[in-house]
Amino acid sequence: LRKEEEHLEVEEEATASQEREAHLCAQEAYTHHMRLRKQQKALKTRGVEMLRRGLKSLDELDEAEEKECREAEVKGTLLHIPSTAVSEGAAPDQDLFAALSPGFFDHLGVDGEVALDS
Repeated sequence: LRKEEEHLEVEEEATASQEREAHLCAQEAYTHHMRLRKQQKALKTRGVEMLRRGLKSLDELDEAEEKECREAEVKGTLLHIPSTAVSEGAAPDQDLFAALSPGFFDHLGVDGEVALDS
């Protein structure tokens, strides 16, 4: 009886091990399947964008998107540089105030006097 019991325990452990391996294999297959679906969806989306822009390859789309990113970065940089040029029809002193940083007047009192720190 004891020998049969030990045999069943060994068989149960082997079966549990096989079950864990099968479960792990199924998880890996599912993960791989989901990754492929995600790649297919991205490829379709990029293909539609490529056709919408009238491009002939995904490489051309990559180049166009990189160019747009560089242009957006340049525009973003230029937006943070205050203009000191005088626009037509504006008084010169108005543009000088526009060129000052927003916090420039923080240390001035309401009457225009400089607030002295103690």
